[in-house]
Amino acid sequence: IFKEIASATNALRTMQGFPFYDKPMRISYSKSDSDVIAKMKGTFKERPKKPRLPKPVVSEEKR
Repeated sequence: IFKEIASATNALRTMQGFPFYDKPMRISYSKSDSDVIAKMKGTFKERPKKPRLPKPVVSEEKR
């Protein structure tokens, strides 16, 4: 997360195409503000959390 667009642009250009696990990275700007940036701007809205599904029970025979 960068406060200034110039810093984000510099990081994006530097890391664009950088090999990561033998493949070039493809980086783009975020389409929306992160929660941290929204809080700094004063536009943060709390989102409802998604309910977690219970994990299935694994029987002794399947282990």
